[in-house]
Amino acid sequence: MLSTPYVRIDQHKLERNIARMQQWARENGQVLRPHIKTHRSVEIAKMQLAAGAVGITCSKLGEAEVMSAAGIRDILIAYSLVGNDKMLRLRHLMERARVTVTCDNLTSAQQLNETGLALGRPVPVLVEVLTHIKRGGVAEHKLVEFAAYLRTLPGIQVQGLFAYSGLNPNADADHGLCAMSRQEDALLLRCKQALEQAGIPVAVVSGGSTVLSRRADVMHTLTESRAGNYVFGDIHYAQLGAVEEENCALSVRATVISTPEDGLATLDCGSKILSSDHNETGFGKIRQFPDAVIYKLNEEHGYVRYDPLRYRLHVGDEVDVIPYHSCVVSNLVNRMFLFSGETYVRSIAVDARGMSY
Repeated sequence: MLSTPYVRIDQHKLERNIARMQQWARENGQVLRPHIKTHRSVEIAKMQLAAGAVGITCSKLGEAEVMSAAGIRDILIAYSLVGNDKMLRLRHLMERARVTVTCDNLTSAQQLNETGLALGRPVPVLVEVLTHIKRGGVAEHKLVEFAAYLRTLPGIQVQGLFAYSGLNPNADADHGLCAMSRQEDALLLRCKQALEQAGIPVAVVSGGSTVLSRRADVMHTLTESRAGNYVFGDIHYAQLGAVEEENCALSVRATVISTPEDGLATLDCGSKILSSDHNETGFGKIRQFPDAVIYKLNEEHGYVRYDPLRYRLHVGDEVDVIPYHSCVVSNLVNRMFLFSGETYVRSIAVDARGMSY
């Protein structure tokens, strides 16, 4: 018997989500390089590879080191690497795996060049393009100059372009996502054409997300998608129309531990398992009572408001909470538990939990 709160994974939904995204990528002429920050699990990463993914995407070197140690050999690190410690770790990682990195500044470029020279072969690099979120990247009007400079460095091999457009929480499921997709695609197309006109070949155009990959039909410039959240889904992505709520594979099983007033209940799941991510609709949604609102969290408590004229929550009731943001939840537990319906199958280790460095 498992003690609440714990993270449940629906096996059928997980497998279906993996197969469906792989099919979307294939039908739109892209390869899939899923972002494993969503689950940080070797087992799930290998499920994605078995379904047809060409490799994986990691946020941090720590994630990549865990995945490489488990035998995964094709890794993109979608994060700016800066510092001698990072370069030493990158060099060791490249000795046992094919690793591509991103770059958008001279400091990182010079350090990557030195790493490639020390390794005896160039570091594969995707040039990050600045998008509207301004998190990082080279401005479009400076792109050709920067890429041309990188090509003068013998320790670097420029392979193409990288972009991340982020999420617009106000985008609707159709027109809003379509507009976001067209915007990213148009930017990448202009950048690709500018580089090629300058004599700089572009073999890889890496972009997209679970949200934008739902509009792969309008993202013709991408060669690879880095979608990640699709394996689990969550309330945020359901509200954006990127996943269907009924297909969300991850939930937190929780127990009602108090009913302080009519219409109020307290769950044994707080921010230490649901995370503090939320919007005006709450911190997640209870599958069994979708109109109830999880309106507040303490570290170990979830506060629920509901209509007592329609139903009652009782102390001891168990419920399933679909979190607002599933990518954070997996990093808050050591293990997730796989179920087929209500039948327990096995536990899944979160192998790269805490590997955020």
